[in-house]
Amino acid sequence: PTGAATPGFSVLSPTTSVLVQVVLSNLGSVDEPHASVQFQLTPQPTGTAVTITRTAGLAAAGSVSLPPASFKVKPGTNYQLTVAVVLPAGQTDATGTSLSEVLQIAPST
Repeated sequence: PTGAATPGFSVLSPTTSVLVQVVLSNLGSVDEPHASVQFQLTPQPTGTAVTITRTAGLAAAGSVSLPPASFKVKPGTNYQLTVAVVLPAGQTDATGTSLSEVLQIAPST
């Protein structure tokens, strides 16, 4: 491919699975004993979403590597990947708690 990378869009080699791993950081001053992250992969343009949730204890000002989320994919298909922190009770500011990316799985040769 030529040209600059498109933000929010990634092209992957032909594959039948995608592994997503996240390091979750607590920038606050309160421990989060049940911090959760939701991973969602949806075939594009339409399809049924697959959702996986990972939960871990997270100390104030600490970080933790969550167990990876593994998704089955088909070469030649695009998917919308969304990764979002499940907000704790009482937190209303969702700034910086999610990301979204289109994954284009290259066709098999």
